[in-house]
Amino acid sequence: MAKYLSTLLYIGVFLSSCQKEAPIRQITGFDSPPAINGQGLAADSFYVVPLESKNNVIIRDIRKIDFVDSSMVILSSEGVFSFNRQGQYLCQYGEKGNGSGEYHTLTSMWVDEQKHIRIIDGARNRILTFNTDGQLLDTQTYPSSTFDLLNDCEPIDNKHLFCSNHIYNDLNTIYSTFDLQRKESHPLHKFAGKTANTQEYTGRHAFTLQKDTVFCVSPFSPDICYWTEENNDIRPYLSIMTEQEILSEKEQTSIEDFGITRYAELLNQDVFTGFTDLFITPQYYFLVFYNLSYLLVSKSTYKGVRYEYPLQTDKISYLPLINIRAVSPQGFLVGFEEAYKLKQWKINTETQDDNLRKIQAVVQKISAEDNPCLFFYRLK
Repeated sequence: MAKYLSTLLYIGVFLSSCQKEAPIRQITGFDSPPAINGQGLAADSFYVVPLESKNNVIIRDIRKIDFVDSSMVILSSEGVFSFNRQGQYLCQYGEKGNGSGEYHTLTSMWVDEQKHIRIIDGARNRILTFNTDGQLLDTQTYPSSTFDLLNDCEPIDNKHLFCSNHIYNDLNTIYSTFDLQRKESHPLHKFAGKTANTQEYTGRHAFTLQKDTVFCVSPFSPDICYWTEENNDIRPYLSIMTEQEILSEKEQTSIEDFGITRYAELLNQDVFTGFTDLFITPQYYFLVFYNLSYLLVSKSTYKGVRYEYPLQTDKISYLPLINIRAVSPQGFLVGFEEAYKLKQWKINTETQDDNLRKIQAVVQKISAEDNPCLFFYRLK
């Protein structure tokens, strides 16, 4: 009888939270008070790359960074641009407009197996393909509303994308795959709640692709889940240990106004809200909740340290992790800061941190109107 009850209990756990198996590892440290951004962090290597400001190339609000050989492809609110690893401008991929090779909206972009840059124009239901030099190679059109709720995507192979999606009312599929040839979307995972006539994202960078495996996070879930094409469902991989309240699926279903305001209300009630961003380096899992906090988890110990994400710029004494947008092929976390904000940083003059001095040296050479600077961190 005891064995029978144990089996039922296991099945119940399996069916909950992302079709939940017992996670193979538990991550500790989340409930400790957050430290000042950067306090206690040690960088094995750190460098700053100012993005060249010329040719009327204006970059603001970097959304995504990808890497092609020795160049970086940057998706910003102003366009898609290529720079070399030293920050020198190379080319632009299309521009806003109605003509050939132009787009209305920059929904997302990726680099395919042929090292072509693929840009999704969600407003016009098109995918534009460019070579690395910025030459338009192809334009593919898709049925109306195909990309209306798309947030971000990465290629599983040359024919399929793994996608994260916005939520709108009860259209709550947050992860799906997309067949580029058949022009069909296949849902993988839904959020239980809905929004109140607003379009909301569940994370800027809520998933990351590691070879043939996708790792992802979901609202209110303590799990880092994974997906493979072979299994074709999302399963738990790691789980955060916390004393905060974990919302049941029924409680999530009762959420009819999902968004940042609802998040804030639940935070004040000590509810675990989950994470909005996930990056993975050879040594760490880097988990973010909006711009409020981040959790840095060691892969060797599965111990995490939580940090404040906002930066107190009046006296900076530690090298902060700022606006992380990517992981480089060499395993560096890659973040950025706008030039005008960097000019406002007040770095502690008594600091002995060589990395902060690197930032100081760059700040002295740039103007407030320049393009952002990229920060590359390889943590010990």
